[in-house]
Parts: sequence; C-alpha cells; structure tokens
Amino acid sequence: MKKGKCDVDDAVLFLARFKKGAVASFEATRLATGYMNQNGIEVHGDKGALRFRFEDMNYLDYLDYTAEPKVRGWTRIMCTDGSAHPYVANWWPAAHILGYEHGFINEAADIMCALAGEKPVVPLPDFADAYETQRVLEAALLSAEQRCAVKMSDVK
Repeated sequence: MKKGKCDVDDAVLFLARFKKGAVASFEATRLATGYMNQNGIEVHGDKGALRFRFEDMNYLDYLDYTAEPKVRGWTRIMCTDGSAHPYVANWWPAAHILGYEHGFINEAADIMCALAGEKPVVPLPDFADAYETQRVLEAALLSAEQRCAVKMSDVK
C-alpha cells in the first residue's frame, strides 16, 4: 500500500484539571500506527478504573482496586445482556455481538422518542452541551497559543 503525504496536523493532546482537583488528558489522532478506529475512554481513580474501546465495543473493562491483591485485575464485562444493559433487549439474544450501526439506530430511536414527548433511554445531548464542548476546545486552543493554563471562566 502506497502512503501519501500527510498535509494536516491531525493530532491533539491537552490536559485538564477539574473543579475538585481531578486531572485528565485528552488525546485524538487518526494517525496512530496500529489503530484503525480506536476511539476509547479510560477513567482511573484511587479505588478502581473503567475503560472502553470502540474497536471492541461489546465489552467494558472494570478494575476494582479495593480487591485483594491476589485477585486484583481487570474484569471484562460483556455488555450484550438485554436484562442488564439499556438498548440491548431490542436486539439479539445475550452475547450476540452488536456493531457500529446499532449505536446509530439506538440514537435514532431515542430522538424519535424525544420528538414524541417520551423519555429517551439515556439523556440526549443538546445545543447547550455542544456549546460547552466548543468552549473546552476553545480553551485548549487558547492554552496552546498562549502556552499557559486557561480557566474555563475566561472562555465565553
């Protein structure tokens, strides 16, 4: 396969500190070698951690750090049991793999519920959420330009 020249700056990393002191790192790129669609999220705390990988979307990994050291380790949770997880009861029997398209169909169903005045399975984002997301991205850009931390209260 012939590789072309990359003519876009398609990588970002920024750090954030939350009101109560938690810190976060956000990374995004389409150029990470070895990954095809590795959208993911990891949350680490002093008592445990969660991680989700889009390339393996039927599972959620959980770590209970309060467990005894001899049994402490990542637990893989199969998220396709309709009796325990939202949306899944509308699909296949337990442990049948769900794919990329199912998320969009679930989202469309929630939008239709909201338009009909019904409550969606999970809260839907709105324009206020989008605005706040843009504020965070603007703060990251300003921080990079100014080479210093930027408070969200300074970003309108």
